[in-house]
Amino acid sequence: MNNDDIDIRQSDSNRWQENESIPNETLVPHSAQAEEAILGGIIGDGDLINKLTRLNDDDFFFLRHVKIWQAMKMMQEHGQYIDNLTLSDELEARKDLDDIGGDAYLTRLLTLSIGANLDAYAELLKRATLKRKLMSIGEEIMRMAQSNMLVHDAMNKALEILHNLSQENQPKSTIVNAVGAIQQVWDAAEFAYEHKKEPRGLRTGLTELDAMLNGGLKRGRLLVVGGRPGHGKTVLLTELARHGARDGANVAYFGLEMTTEESFRRIAASELAIASDRLERGDLTDSEWSRLATMIKTVETWSITFEDQSSLSIRQIETKCRALHAKKPLDLVLMDYAQLIDTPEFRSGNRVEAVGDISRRAKILCIELNCPVVLAAQVNRQCEDRADKRPLLSDLKESGSLEQDADIVIMVYDDSQYNENTEKPNQTELIIRKHRQGHTGVVRVYHSKPHNRLDDLEYHNLTGE
Repeated sequence: MNNDDIDIRQSDSNRWQENESIPNETLVPHSAQAEEAILGGIIGDGDLINKLTRLNDDDFFFLRHVKIWQAMKMMQEHGQYIDNLTLSDELEARKDLDDIGGDAYLTRLLTLSIGANLDAYAELLKRATLKRKLMSIGEEIMRMAQSNMLVHDAMNKALEILHNLSQENQPKSTIVNAVGAIQQVWDAAEFAYEHKKEPRGLRTGLTELDAMLNGGLKRGRLLVVGGRPGHGKTVLLTELARHGARDGANVAYFGLEMTTEESFRRIAASELAIASDRLERGDLTDSEWSRLATMIKTVETWSITFEDQSSLSIRQIETKCRALHAKKPLDLVLMDYAQLIDTPEFRSGNRVEAVGDISRRAKILCIELNCPVVLAAQVNRQCEDRADKRPLLSDLKESGSLEQDADIVIMVYDDSQYNENTEKPNQTELIIRKHRQGHTGVVRVYHSKPHNRLDDLEYHNLTGE
């Protein structure tokens, strides 16, 4: 008996409890050992479920394993950490704990996970599932052959069913040879040349910054925005959200230190050029009330989602992003800020590891969703002890991983925070400290603090707004 044929029993239409006797005439492919190893592996390390995205409910043969898998998936979707205790609570809440064999069975699964090669076992389950589907198709073809269906129609239908199954299980190769790689470079360069006057990324609303970023925010790239409190990190993020929404982008904004009302008040203040504190008090002129009413109509066309739950974990953010992306592909994700993101699995550990995990997951998320992800981050207080207080890469608080994972790092610096007599009180420096695909440098912008608004210096000098 080969690996594909381990413990084969059960029809696709019925789920069998492990201790039931299964008739020989209904033998079908499955592997009890592989199912146990996969579930036990996840109980031992909850993060492993994120690597088993290709598995579905129907890849598990035994009913108890299906129920355990479904509970695990529900916990993953809600960003809950998975171990034998939390899984037991979830199964108990679903009234499935007794059906699966209780805590004793979960403990047994955990012992079976030692040394398990989950990738190999997952492949084994997928092959068994494919065989079960082939058996089901064979039964369907037999029914068609015994029916009154025309032979030609039956053959075409059978070929269609087999083709669909073949396409469904066709692996997508990620391997590209040198010829394919250079062709991708050629195509990208040719497209950029033919569309010189068009933005090559999502516009930031700041002309010089767009130029420094080679055309705006690019898909699949992680941008870290660092700075000390009060220097304008959140202003930059809300401005990126505002300009993205205005340009028709689908934006997800996770503001962990502000409510949705506070975040959008900043956006409204910038959009309407009305001081944020006056908006909060309702201290508006008739003309300003009219502009605010007009904006309500305008934002009906914007696609921007806010989440202001203050205790979100990075896994919950991932889950929410995937759900939003499934409805409509995301064009921009913003998180404010890294050190506020909850890390329940690292509460007893050090913050360096926690922020490093957030950084890695944010990088993976931008590649998975194929959109730019902007992650704000605090920088260490030590930069304020230097004569030149402009933050360096080494100042990123609690993690070198932020510097390592980011494609672009922008430090936000406002000299007026340290120097009351500064010659440029309304200027903010956006210091590009790292840029994988371009140059570093400084972009100076006009910061209208009452309006939480950033503008090109040239635009401000011309308009005075």
